[in-house]
Amino acid sequence: MQKSTSLTYTYDCKITKEKKEIEGLNVYKATATTPDKRFGVIAWYCPKLNTSHGPEKYWGLPGTILELKIIHLDPNSVYESIEFLSTEINLNSEEKVELPRRSKRISKSEYNKLLKSRKTHHLDLTEGVNKD
Repeated sequence: MQKSTSLTYTYDCKITKEKKEIEGLNVYKATATTPDKRFGVIAWYCPKLNTSHGPEKYWGLPGTILELKIIHLDPNSVYESIEFLSTEINLNSEEKVELPRRSKRISKSEYNKLLKSRKTHHLDLTEGVNKD
């Protein structure tokens, strides 16, 4: 099992042997169910793009997620699923990324505290939002 993360959940992904091609790149399928059993997740990731990023705050697989499907498992849900699809991948970009000039090295426990406070802040921002 591969650990994967979203802003809301950390869960175990099952990495399958199933593969396909997206924009000329080989991608592999990973599946998971959120711990509360409300959503199923199907992610297609590309190990050649060796960053653990993806759409809609999902990350943590051994490659970039190029396609993501979030399936609502509640039969009474207003929607069945949401899909995120890569439409263009440019591996020859000349764009340069500048690193921050100022940074501070922090311990793993400090990082975890910071991450937890950011998650709490995000949840505070959505408090009172009508989710119906």
